[in-house]
Amino acid sequence: MAAITDVSADVYRVELDEPHADGTLTWRGITVVVSTVYADGASGVGWTYGSGGAADVIRDVLAPAIDLMSAISAVDIALWDLKAKTLGMPLSWLLGRVHTAVPVYGSGGFTSLARQAIGSGAQLFVDANGAYTAKQAVRIADRAAGRT
Repeated sequence: MAAITDVSADVYRVELDEPHADGTLTWRGITVVVSTVYADGASGVGWTYGSGGAADVIRDVLAPAIDLMSAISAVDIALWDLKAKTLGMPLSWLLGRVHTAVPVYGSGGFTSLARQAIGSGAQLFVDANGAYTAKQAVRIADRAAGRT
């Protein structure tokens, strides 16, 4: 891997026209932290939601620790290699090899359209972001399962 020449972190705040809510919280704006890593004339970009303090962590803690993280990575890879060898199997077997299908989770509403798109053979989940009490969750689960 090419030597990293710079790491930057920027904070962007977007105020919303209307408040948004997820079942537990309501917010009027979104803060996005964008990190850019530079090497060999190229750049890689990553982002997350969070407070502006995340940018400080990127600049002040993570960027100076890149060599440390690379060293930890090398030891981590060696430990996986050792485990596979002591078990007498290829590492790919230990890690699970190739999968032709994997479970996925998506959210964002449109339940009727989601059910139509995925068909009756796939699971459809309800996620209220922790807004239900235990009693409400049991009542809703029973109703969804057709028990009431």
